[in-house]
Amino acid sequence: MVADDPHGRGECRESPRMDVATALDPNLLQKGAAFYHTYVESVQKAAPTGFLQLLMDGRPDWKAGTKYPDKSDRTNVALTRGLTVRECAACIGGIASSGGLEDALGTISNIMFCQNVVEKFGSEDQKKKWLPQASGEQKLGAYAIAEPEAGSDAAMIAAKVRLQGNDLVLSGKKSNVMYGEMAHYIIVFATGYGSTDEEKGRLSAFIVAANKKGIVKVPGILAGMHVAEIEFQDVRLSRDDLLGQAGQGYNIAQAGIDILRLTAASACSVAAREVFDKALADAKSRRQFGKAHIEFDMIAEKVVRMTEALHAMDAVVSFVASMADEGRDYAAEAAAARVFCARMAHVVADESLQVAGARGLAEESPYAKTLRDLRAFRFVGGADEVLKLYIALYGAKPSAEFIMSAKRGQSGAGAFDAAIKLWWKGFRLSMKRSKRATRQTKLADPGRICGEGAGILAERVHTIFKYYGGEVAEHEYELRRIADMAIELLVLAAVIARGEAVISGATGGDKELAAAAPGWRARRAWKRIARWSSEIFLADDLEMDKLAEKHLPE
Repeated sequence: MVADDPHGRGECRESPRMDVATALDPNLLQKGAAFYHTYVESVQKAAPTGFLQLLMDGRPDWKAGTKYPDKSDRTNVALTRGLTVRECAACIGGIASSGGLEDALGTISNIMFCQNVVEKFGSEDQKKKWLPQASGEQKLGAYAIAEPEAGSDAAMIAAKVRLQGNDLVLSGKKSNVMYGEMAHYIIVFATGYGSTDEEKGRLSAFIVAANKKGIVKVPGILAGMHVAEIEFQDVRLSRDDLLGQAGQGYNIAQAGIDILRLTAASACSVAAREVFDKALADAKSRRQFGKAHIEFDMIAEKVVRMTEALHAMDAVVSFVASMADEGRDYAAEAAAARVFCARMAHVVADESLQVAGARGLAEESPYAKTLRDLRAFRFVGGADEVLKLYIALYGAKPSAEFIMSAKRGQSGAGAFDAAIKLWWKGFRLSMKRSKRATRQTKLADPGRICGEGAGILAERVHTIFKYYGGEVAEHEYELRRIADMAIELLVLAAVIARGEAVISGATGGDKELAAAAPGWRARRAWKRIARWSSEIFLADDLEMDKLAEKHLPE
């Protein structure tokens, strides 16, 4: 067996490059993992380090996301309307409840993304023209990133802007544009504009009036979701239509995408609760074999499991929103919340339909409609698979930067000290010492499991980034498992934090559920983390790759 082979396969392979600087180099990774260049490298966050980044680096901050600010606290606001991130999430949840998921998704697009980025990056003239609080008119915005051949991979965007005389000319097709047919303006992301080749190769954002000549709109493929396919046929723009700076499109997209993902998670949580309430009412009123459906053990079990899932979704949205309002970087956490809530909401809706019976399959049934609409949310802000890669890579940046610094130090006079630091961190993380995630005695066991799970995650992140170096972004199996572990621990930490708050009286809620839910989730989390951790460097992955090769294009 090769000494530096953590796979344990006894393979003779070259040791990978250990300079993790390449792991953060978009020029290398764009060849095999363009999403990294799009979603991770592009934005330099000024906010304090996020919860998952500290967790993956072996320095968990269990106080993050536990603040329940007073309603008068306006120190951190998300939008020009003066709303905190928590209030934004609650607002979108309310819209999902009263107007449906399609209205919630439209509001997320218009307010959480478009108005937010115009306020943050727009010129004074652009703000006066397009923002309702400045213009005095309600003007709907839409954003156009995805294309028929470039969904979550924004690095593949083909829409281009070229210079023609004093004007700019926009050409390209955009797909799945929420509110595209009724919007007054569209924020379009395209390449080709800039004073240097580098700027021209990167995305730029433009505010395009929706009534301009050359814009062709057709209804999109998502029924009832106010989605449009838009083609820009040599649409003339001026330089004043540029949003922000040339080549700044990735940064602009990321500035709006974090709160978009979190509020989408909130909408999923509320929609799932709505359909669950209908199913619960049906289970109490309908009778079979002489008793109500809710009296059957398997139906009662479904109800309890759905209740816990809804509690977990509410907790994680609240946890991440509080962390954002504390001024922390919550990019990875927002992505994790969106992945978890969209998936769990779909599970709850599916189980609710099962409880309701075959009549729930009718097209006009609220169960079938909610199930279909919720499925679309697994693409909001990026497909689940891309977001998991983002969570792993962005969350692991502090750990990667430590390895990078240590490796650079090994080439200089302090080589011995650098090697010792690198070895000591790996040894310390491998000890997986328990760090209790709560001081609440009723939640001691879930807190211990959360702490130990955090140690396992940090050790695995360190091992993977140290071993793969600059090629880490191409190893999606390992990154997916890192993301799954991170999401599981984020949700567990959120449920524990909610339990602490409810038990102590800091916030309202069902005390019995708040005390029991952390234990249920902790036991499941421990089994999953143990499995995913053991599957890192799994030989089955090589067999999977070999079987998949027959389906690759010639």
